Amino acid sequence: MIKYNSENIDKGENLESTVIVSDDRKFLNHLERFNIPYLTSSSLIIYLLYTKRLTKKDTTKYIDNLKVHISKDQYRTAMLEVQKWVK
Repeated sequence: MIKYNSENIDKGENLESTVIVSDDRKFLNHLERFNIPYLTSSSLIIYLLYTKRLTKKDTTKYIDNLKVHISKDQYRTAMLEVQKWVK
């Protein structure tokens, strides 16, 4: 995986990467300025649930573990998605 750094981004290099995952708001703002796609860690966990790589129980556990590191809004949204997609 090619890693982005501010030097690469500032030069406008076209780097290929499977995905960037971060919850660092300052870093995400930088990515947004350059239209670089990313996922937050909670959205990655939900994606793994959608693709049946995680169970509802494990997904809930991992999101609960992130609770102290993510915003209340991200936490609430992730938990609502768990309830919505797993019945």
